[in-house]
Amino acid sequence: MSQTSARHFFAEQLAQRITPEWAESTGGVVFQFHVSGDTGGSWIVDLNRTGNWVCEGQDDAADCTIGLSEEDLIAIVDGQLNPNMAYMLGKLRITGNISLSLKIPSLLVGR
Repeated sequence: MSQTSARHFFAEQLAQRITPEWAESTGGVVFQFHVSGDTGGSWIVDLNRTGNWVCEGQDDAADCTIGLSEEDLIAIVDGQLNPNMAYMLGKLRITGNISLSLKIPSLLVGR
């Protein structure tokens, strides 16, 4: 695995994948991630901001909330698990605006 933990992915990698152009193309949505596991936690990806898009915490007003295990997150990030397949298998749970989930693969797997 190229990533060692969910914490490392959110703190070190995810913000580098987001460009101002991509953030703007989403319409400024807010994603909430809940990751279970040893180094899991909750992270907010707020694309309304101009930088500093990722922070640890809880946003009850998020447009789309994603829940998954740390193991499945790392498998998705590493390309070992397709996000759409993870959803169909019940490994990735989505609440809120389901149509925004179409942005998840490009957010987690990269562009």
